[in-house]
Amino acid sequence: MSRPGQLSATGARSRASSCRVLTREDCRNIDQLASEQYGIPSIVLMENAARSIADACMERLAPCGANPTVLVFAGSGNNGGDGFAAARHLTNRGCRVGVILAGAIDRVRGDALTNLTISQRLRIPLATFHPDRPVRVWDELPDAFAKPDLVLDAMLGTGFTGAIRPETQALLALCNTMRRQSAAVVSVDLPSGLDADTGVASRDCVIADLTVSLVGLKRGMLTPVGRAACGEIIIGDIGVPTELIQKFGTPLDFDHAASDSGHRDASNMPCGPARVCLDSSRCHLSRANATQSSADQSCTSGGDNPWR
Repeated sequence: MSRPGQLSATGARSRASSCRVLTREDCRNIDQLASEQYGIPSIVLMENAARSIADACMERLAPCGANPTVLVFAGSGNNGGDGFAAARHLTNRGCRVGVILAGAIDRVRGDALTNLTISQRLRIPLATFHPDRPVRVWDELPDAFAKPDLVLDAMLGTGFTGAIRPETQALLALCNTMRRQSAAVVSVDLPSGLDADTGVASRDCVIADLTVSLVGLKRGMLTPVGRAACGEIIIGDIGVPTELIQKFGTPLDFDHAASDSGHRDASNMPCGPARVCLDSSRCHLSRANATQSSADQSCTSGGDNPWR
């Protein structure tokens, strides 16, 4: 086992020997070029992302037994679209899934709307959240979703910067409240409220137990607050060609991260006191302490669920 501040390469050799550290602009360019140069429709990328997210959620839900309860907090953009599609996959795998949409349904467009429509036709329970009527959301969802086994944070993605809408701000706080009440929190791409480039966390930034970072790591995850907010990080595959990904960002190379003994001081590496582990199927970045963190103290507002 590696100590905090060290890098380790563990287990069988992975198919990938590195992952990329990406900026917000890198992510936009990769998505655009995957469609323009390789002909991969954007909705295919969203579907692949949803499968990776659902796989990660099912691993987290393994101790919960049959028919675990999942509550998806979804925004109106592509991050929310990933959440709607993941809700379908989790439903197909036997989970009881409900969705809370931040704001008006008429703001949802494109691929996200396609997946929202599919989830509605599957009769996945959906509630629309309005900050001036917060209690009403619980009238629109079955009682089981008041204390879910897992919360999927699919509100704000890499495009987030600046101000947060009031309805989303309130749901960030609710997400953290549910985590304190024992729900596992899984964030899509990065925790909502965390800036992908700077690692600056907004008020009530989501504190995740697991973040499924799509395509590669995001620069903001590697700051102290970013590491603490993300929890464990795994890289989610969305089917983008490797040769395209390698044109963007900065490589985090596992082959050269370890010395002959398998360990190396990581004080000068971009992930600082976190550790990167390589196993047979994925790379993941784990914070040293998985319980209370500096981000818990600096990004959340405390208190119990005020809407039950």
